Amino acid sequence: MKNVYTKLSLVTILLSAWAVSSAQYCSPTYRFEWDSMDEVALTNGTTNMLSKSTAWNGSAAGYTDYTIANVHNYTCIPGTSVGYKVTYDAGVNSNRQQSGLSIWIDWNDNKIFDSGERIVNNRGVGAKTGSFAVPATFQGSPTAGGTYRIRFQNNWNGVAPTNPCQFNYTSGETEDYLFSVLYQQNAGIDEILDPFVPSCVIGDSVIISLKSDSKTAIDSATIQWSLNDTMQTPFQWKGSISAGGAASVANVNLGALKYKYGDTLKVWLSLVNGDTLDDFQGDDTLMRIPRPGLVGTYSVGDSASDYDSLYKVIRDIREIGVCGNVIFNLTSRKHYADCSFDVIPGITNNAEVTFNSMAGDADSTSINWSSTSPAQNHVLSFTGTQNITFNDITIEDLSGSSYSSLVFFEESKNITFNNCNFNATYTGSSSNSNLVRQDGFNGLEEISFDNCHFDGGNEAIRLEPSLSISPNEDISITNCSFNNHFNGSVFVTNTNGLELTGNTNSNITRSPSTNGTFLFVDNASGSVEINNNSNITTERSMRFGIRVLNSSGTPTNKVQVYNNRLIMGDSNLTTSYSGIRLDNVKFYEIAHNAINLLGRSTTASGIYVGNSGANVVHNNIVANYGDGFAFEVQGTSSISAMDNNVLYASTDLGKFGSITIPDLSNWQNNYGFETNGISTDPMFVDSTLKTCNAQIDNIGSVLAQTDDVSGVNRSANTPDPGAFEYSAPAKFSVGDAYNICVGDTVIISAEVSAADTVLWNSTDTTNSMWFTQSGNYYVELFGSCGNAVDSFMVSTNKEVELPNDTNLCAGESLNVSVDITNGTYVWNNGATVSGIKIDKRGQYFVAVNDSDGCFSSDTIEVTLSNAVDLTNDTIICEGNTVDLNPGTGAGTYVWSNGSSSSRQFVDSTSTYWVQFTDPLNCISSDTTKVQVDAVPFATFVQSQFSQSNWEFTADDKSGINYYWSFGDGKVDSGLIWKTVNIYDTNGVFTVTLKVTSENCGVATINKEIEVITVGTNEIVTYSNVSVYPNPTSGLLNIELPSDVDLSEVNVKIVDLNGRVVLEKDKSSLQQFNLNLGEYNLASGVYQLTINSASNTLYNGKITLH
Repeated sequence: MKNVYTKLSLVTILLSAWAVSSAQYCSPTYRFEWDSMDEVALTNGTTNMLSKSTAWNGSAAGYTDYTIANVHNYTCIPGTSVGYKVTYDAGVNSNRQQSGLSIWIDWNDNKIFDSGERIVNNRGVGAKTGSFAVPATFQGSPTAGGTYRIRFQNNWNGVAPTNPCQFNYTSGETEDYLFSVLYQQNAGIDEILDPFVPSCVIGDSVIISLKSDSKTAIDSATIQWSLNDTMQTPFQWKGSISAGGAASVANVNLGALKYKYGDTLKVWLSLVNGDTLDDFQGDDTLMRIPRPGLVGTYSVGDSASDYDSLYKVIRDIREIGVCGNVIFNLTSRKHYADCSFDVIPGITNNAEVTFNSMAGDADSTSINWSSTSPAQNHVLSFTGTQNITFNDITIEDLSGSSYSSLVFFEESKNITFNNCNFNATYTGSSSNSNLVRQDGFNGLEEISFDNCHFDGGNEAIRLEPSLSISPNEDISITNCSFNNHFNGSVFVTNTNGLELTGNTNSNITRSPSTNGTFLFVDNASGSVEINNNSNITTERSMRFGIRVLNSSGTPTNKVQVYNNRLIMGDSNLTTSYSGIRLDNVKFYEIAHNAINLLGRSTTASGIYVGNSGANVVHNNIVANYGDGFAFEVQGTSSISAMDNNVLYASTDLGKFGSITIPDLSNWQNNYGFETNGISTDPMFVDSTLKTCNAQIDNIGSVLAQTDDVSGVNRSANTPDPGAFEYSAPAKFSVGDAYNICVGDTVIISAEVSAADTVLWNSTDTTNSMWFTQSGNYYVELFGSCGNAVDSFMVSTNKEVELPNDTNLCAGESLNVSVDITNGTYVWNNGATVSGIKIDKRGQYFVAVNDSDGCFSSDTIEVTLSNAVDLTNDTIICEGNTVDLNPGTGAGTYVWSNGSSSSRQFVDSTSTYWVQFTDPLNCISSDTTKVQVDAVPFATFVQSQFSQSNWEFTADDKSGINYYWSFGDGKVDSGLIWKTVNIYDTNGVFTVTLKVTSENCGVATINKEIEVITVGTNEIVTYSNVSVYPNPTSGLLNIELPSDVDLSEVNVKIVDLNGRVVLEKDKSSLQQFNLNLGEYNLASGVYQLTINSASNTLYNGKITLH
């Protein structure tokens, strides 16, 4: 498709001329749709045509002009035999009769179909086929190349029409298209590519494109060009452009050229294919004046504004385009202009054109235009346009003409209306008065109406793209109000992505058509939303509230039709009517709607589902106070589920196929639907379709819809059927008791309708309150359904609480338990029971989850007083000390020696004790014994008490062992601190004494003695001296030899300490005994010595038991 905005001046002129001339073509009319054309085809051309016509609209009088958008175009060469085929709407076969078809082509382009220009005359039943020739000449002249208008006209039950302008035919249809014939040889300048329009950045080169729309190829051309009428060097182009139409082009760079804004650049052809002039010179010349595009904010409307008129704004948008975002602020007045938008030069996805009311008020700023013909039947038109927004503006036609359409769309994108009014004063039924229309042309994208008001006209919005080209995408009509429309408010077909939400309809001063529909949807796909719409005025009713045909959701993504409020029927409407009607629809969910039917029709139904599949109907309130049904289902698979609805009818409850359903139990028992539904009069409060019926309150099932029509959150467990959530006073309750964890908050909500008010504890009126403290509370309901009071209690779950940190005296223990039952417990020592025994110092932590899932934790720090601990009983050596350290630190001490110090150093034998009281009043005590032993010393004295007998006496008599070495090879050891040694010879002997103490080690001394008294008369110990028994228990017998001198006999017994314990004179006795028991001697080892006057008779040890 050409970028028509680049051929600036010529296109503007041609469009203006076409707008004037096209108005000269007549518009035939019909009364009925029988044998309306369904498909028109032309073949054997270089470009063939197949037009899938839109459905015949009786209010449109059966005439459609398809040349306006040029969506169907046929191209051929002169002399072609053109094949044609016309088929008819199968929906009217019951009225099929002989019909006549005529085809005209306006060959002389005089805007009139002359009698000689009818090229087909065909009569018969059903489709018409045939052919006609494109003559090489017409009326004596060669058939000129170019584009002509062709008219297809059908007449039901009659001959082929002879009058292309016939008015008030009984039935049939007329459609006009474009018919193009190629030139024999023609080249033209298709467009100037550089400089571009708009010239956002000035350049220094000139680039054009050449085209061919001729039978023959183009291989050369001379291109002339000038700047401000100064000729430039002609450019000789050679190349190849194939035959066959405007799609064959070649881009040509004419060279560098410095130009500036306001300069005039002209480019034209002088020769084609050598020296031959082409057949048509009208496309040989283009002119360009570089100008910067619009950008920024402009005021519009008076002499002090940037633009004094809206007309000039539209002119500049079309001619110079935009170089960025543009805002036009319109003054508070009526702005008269035909606002026709095509492709805006320079527009991109990042640029937008916005029209605002300077006052921000649609009632103060309007765009007004009056039309009297189909060609200019609009105030705003959008053809190939994108990115335009209108805010707070009224669009109106106050002429009262049947041509009072306000907005026309064709192949446009991202057009938005916010807070706008659309008004027409026409009160008839002509489809030319549809306020917003799209007459079967290319699809639209992202068209949005939000918070707009529509008044008057046949229909408010009719968006109807061609089924054979492309659907509409993403149509949004939200929060709009519709009033006084004859045939309906919204009519949308062939749409992928549709939002119809929050709209209202009323017919206060005008009776609608008996086929009128509030919201009509046909062939919708993708994301479809139909919710929160209302038709609740009762003055004059349309036939259908919401009607959906030939549409489908998916099994996992059903289309939601919910929160709609519909009052249908009045005393004047006796034909069948419905609140919601589905025909050939799958996977829709009809939920939370409120429908009230009035009137006298016995076939009316609140919800009608016919010839459909897998639809579900839940949580609706449907009441028929007239003569018809609450519901009607045609087709066994039309609904897959129907439950939790409130169904009421004055007569029979419903209809299933041809079977009448008399009441709810019949519907439940025989068909398995409405297990949880009820049949009761909802007793609507008013026309808003609110109800206060306590039977209905909270009987719904939980669905995807989370809010009611007024924005109130639906109950998460038991929502109310219908469009409103409400609280019947008899059922009003926020619950009885709530348990919360400490530190947590419970949010308690009163589920009431938007009209109701709640008061919490006489202080707060929000629907929800936060509670963090235990207590008894109450809430009051003040609502349209009555008042109620409900009380409730909030309890805070107990937290775990261990005893305070404490100290244990030595030897004590502490039992700690958690006062929370049926919980789970985890202690930091690994225990999982509710209580533990503590007998060691440390920090003890427990984490508890109670039966409600509340988590709490606590810690107790346990310290342990140390008991005094003196050392074990201790023996020390003389000269050392013992450190008696209890190891208990600060406190009060009482020692056995009267001291109060924290420790003692002692060096004497004694029993010591201490009593300690620490700062935490723990008392402990301990006792120890200290024994001080002397350090052994190894000094001794010796004496010679006979010639060879020497007595040795150790000075330290406390040892436990004495080792004597006398230097002559003889030794003695044991507990003998005194001993005797008999030396056999004289000499110097080293005597060694080792004294071993029990605890204080060994002392050693070496001492020399000289023995010089040993003689020959030395009497040595006799071997025949008898001492027995030895050991003895007391009585000791002694026998001395008879051959020795016994005149002086001395007996001496010495204990191991060297003490003489017995000494007796036994002179002159050879035998005698000693009764040792008489001397109280202790058991042990003693030294026995028996001496005569000259000798030692005996020196040895005895043992006493």
